Amino acid sequence: MDLEKSFDELLEHLHEYNEHLFFEAGSTDGETMDLIITACGDKAYFGEAYRLVEAAPEIAGWNVIALKPPMGRYFKTDYYGIYLDTEKIGFVPLDNSEDPHAIGIRVFMDYDESTYGLCYEAAIMIINTILGEKATAELIDYVEIAKINGEEEAAPISELPEYIRWRITGGR
Repeated sequence: MDLEKSFDELLEHLHEYNEHLFFEAGSTDGETMDLIITACGDKAYFGEAYRLVEAAPEIAGWNVIALKPPMGRYFKTDYYGIYLDTEKIGFVPLDNSEDPHAIGIRVFMDYDESTYGLCYEAAIMIINTILGEKATAELIDYVEIAKINGEEEAAPISELPEYIRWRITGGR
């Protein structure tokens, strides 16, 4: 049985349990595989992901993890044909006068208007990778994207965890 067919079967069984859960699989150390059960940032299904992982049997050579953990600040990847380099992506905080405690950010990245939706998804993927799925869903209230124009005074996206920590501690 090839790996792709095995993953297709796993997704089919996972969706029998809950159609809102998905998975990612990979290895960060080259030895142990990680199977990450994700709710794709939808807080309504976090509990289901945790319950499933809690009930999962131990499998030699595998870690089964609920929700995407933070995986690093500096990376390059191809997201459905969109090349992303976190060293070339920045952000600025957004204020909300109606809810001053809400945390919003504008992510500056290079994109084409015809791929706006895909680029927005890519921005969320970058934030999830840097902060982790749970922190992104629970701490970030609003995200928008904008084109890099060279005039913005954006902080590097890699500094997002420090900004979030600063905001939730009241600027201390």
